[in-house]
Amino acid sequence: MRCYGIDSNRRPSSTSFIATLRRYHSRRGHRSFSRRASEEGLRRNSKTRFGDHLASLRGRAKRVGNPILNPVHDIKLPQHGNARTRRLEIGDHEAGTKEERLLQACRNARNPYLLPIVQLALETAMRRGELLNLKWEHIDLDSKIAFLPDTKNGESRTVPLSSIAVSVLRKLPRSKHPNVFRGMTAEAIKRSYMRALRRAEIEGLRFHDLRHEATTRLFEKGLNIMEVASITGHKDLAMLRRHTHLKAEDLAKKLG
Repeated sequence: MRCYGIDSNRRPSSTSFIATLRRYHSRRGHRSFSRRASEEGLRRNSKTRFGDHLASLRGRAKRVGNPILNPVHDIKLPQHGNARTRRLEIGDHEAGTKEERLLQACRNARNPYLLPIVQLALETAMRRGELLNLKWEHIDLDSKIAFLPDTKNGESRTVPLSSIAVSVLRKLPRSKHPNVFRGMTAEAIKRSYMRALRRAEIEGLRFHDLRHEATTRLFEKGLNIMEVASITGHKDLAMLRRHTHLKAEDLAKKLG
């Protein structure tokens, strides 16, 4: 979605962004950001992400020698909303549970890497980009760990591997290429995954929802907040909560 000439889903360069920031400054007194964004069709989360881009790129502009005032300093942005609660729950579909149908559809995919990538996403809570950037040199199957030197939040982390994750990795072919999923791109996985969802008759389950599912399962296994955060890489408790969808029924059983 574009607003003020900026795509809220992309991270533009700081140099090309400076002119837009200055144009935005001149308009701020005439029309509020929230109203203009609403007119352009941005949802609440998109408005917040847009504001985040403005604030962060202001810092980038400053670093390249073009300091500018924070254009969203005096604007109250909406809180993150639209939390998703999609889970691979047991249903009454004749073909089995959502997870069974999804995995079967992945097995039937033309892309041979789709199934192991989905399986690892469910077992490790890794992001799609982290999975695609996995390198054999950073994986120790005997110690059951995978090292991620470059993550979304800018910090490295070491992810413990479950027995299923280790089994999935052991079955993958190895070559001289450093990457575990040689030649795979985010777009290729996205397209293969969407086709698998259609075959499995599953609607609205984004690939990122698998990270939510995996995070929730970690809690269901009895891990505490610090343990889960060390695996998923979440720094913010509120964001970790957004990725966790525990069932009230299961919590009630624990209460006795």
